[in-house]
Amino acid sequence: MQFTEAADGFLDRLEGRVSFLDPLTAPGDVSTLDELDTFLRHIPEFIEAEDAGVRNGCSIAMRLNATIEDLARLIAPESAGQPMKVSLSGEITMKGSGREPSVRHAIKGNSFLQMFIRSSDPSDPSRFFHYELQYDDDAGRTCVIHAWKVLRNASGFDAWLDTSTLFFEIFEGPELTHRGVMRVSIETFLRTQLPSMDITGTDDAARRSWALAAFYKYFAGELAAVYMMDANRLQDLLWKLVTGIHV
Repeated sequence: MQFTEAADGFLDRLEGRVSFLDPLTAPGDVSTLDELDTFLRHIPEFIEAEDAGVRNGCSIAMRLNATIEDLARLIAPESAGQPMKVSLSGEITMKGSGREPSVRHAIKGNSFLQMFIRSSDPSDPSRFFHYELQYDDDAGRTCVIHAWKVLRNASGFDAWLDTSTLFFEIFEGPELTHRGVMRVSIETFLRTQLPSMDITGTDDAARRSWALAAFYKYFAGELAAVYMMDANRLQDLLWKLVTGIHV
């Protein structure tokens, strides 16, 4: 299965700051609630960095191509404990302040996305998306973007905003250099991301339809578990949107 994702945002350059995301990324999941709570407490600082980027004209845009090699493994119940890595390619475009030109970087092949990571507390229905995007800067240094989406049924959290908001930090080598927020607009989601979703590996129309339906059942079920929604109604809505676009 393949799909594209696009997000745009703003960022601020940092000096001598402590990362709020790096402790979460080493094991590939949310390893302790202390680390998770630390990140959640500091979300206002990501928003502050976004605001500073808006004022200074420092922007970032990502255009991703995602490939799910094994859809059956992704949606299998036993995969919840160890979310598989979805391969990412594409590009990152960054613009500094003032009249600096935009700089485009190709995303390296070991970049990935993990979907619906679960908290280490079985009673916590929260889910998380983790993006790790690697690229080389103009000096040849390997840079890494760690980005997290937070899906949580709590005050100040909303299903659409949660699934479309990425809190991120950028590392140049071991040094934390930037922090900010990227967002996916509803227009981009409807006009770009949904139409891009396609089943690969078979030309059989029935199998392709079944695979798309299975993916949306999985996606709707995970969202329903977080936000206490009706999974069947949400799945029907997503399916109508997809089939309305593809037919």
